[in-house]
Amino acid sequence: PFDPLDLVIREAHARGIAVHAWVNTHLVWGPAALPQSPEHILHAHPDWLSVPRELGRDLVAIDPFEPRFVDQLIQYARENPSTVEGVYTSPSHPAVQDRVHAVWLDLAARYDLDGIHFDYIRFPSARYDYSIGALERFRLWARRALPAARWEQLDQAYEADLYAFVDGEPALWGDFRREHVTRLVERIYRDVKTIKPRLTISAAVIADAELALNDRFQDWPSWLERGIIDIAVPMAYTTDSDRFRALVRSARFSAGHPDRVWAGIGAYMNTAERTLGMIDIARTEDAGGLVLFSYDWAVGDGKGDPDRPFLSRIAEGRFGR
Repeated sequence: PFDPLDLVIREAHARGIAVHAWVNTHLVWGPAALPQSPEHILHAHPDWLSVPRELGRDLVAIDPFEPRFVDQLIQYARENPSTVEGVYTSPSHPAVQDRVHAVWLDLAARYDLDGIHFDYIRFPSARYDYSIGALERFRLWARRALPAARWEQLDQAYEADLYAFVDGEPALWGDFRREHVTRLVERIYRDVKTIKPRLTISAAVIADAELALNDRFQDWPSWLERGIIDIAVPMAYTTDSDRFRALVRSARFSAGHPDRVWAGIGAYMNTAERTLGMIDIARTEDAGGLVLFSYDWAVGDGKGDPDRPFLSRIAEGRFGR
């Protein structure tokens, strides 16, 4: 009967604190031992998972419900920590989109939230998604976008080369991946706002808009422009103050709506003093708000001096009691 989100909302609202539910969109597991629950997506729906290019041709011959299918995805993530955080779902899979949509609507309908936040609403990198499902969906999608003769040429090549369409039309392949990320954001925004118009819908985004667009297929400036998110939170996570300033300034410029950009500060990789300095930078750059990542680090590893814990130092230094 314990509902941690309900408890957080009640305790926070009693103290005048707003609560935004943080939703991991496509990242569903880290490079670790398998989850125990048989209902977890890795066990119940391995056919929903995103596949890196390096494994696409090999995994097409393996039933996703065979243990080695998921094992290889986890092993790839373990060997490539700089490019992927773990196992992702396939953004173009209809069942994945329906599942995420259902989670959001359940949160909006059942809880007295102030907002809901997209995280990992993107591809891990341009090396994904080379699952057979995504490749087949792109093949069919491309039929509407290509001249008939070109499509038929690629379709013949596809019989021998699984990557014929994606390698033959790389720009279109990028459009396909961007479209599915954006489509989910728009669908959720419209339906959640119908239930609770007052909810603030935000998204953690790659601070470099060019990188976001072409490597993660996350066209977040257009989401602001089209009005399908309320707030963008560029993850300007760095220990370098000049780099932080450049990322925040670039994000504000790309957004075109400075007040709708909340600067994401990587407190977990900085001292309290450097974090205070980045708060000052974000304010001088006219960011619409601040987000410190992450709370669990701040009250755990970052706690430091028990008489002056990290968050107390931040509060006293820049926000008052």
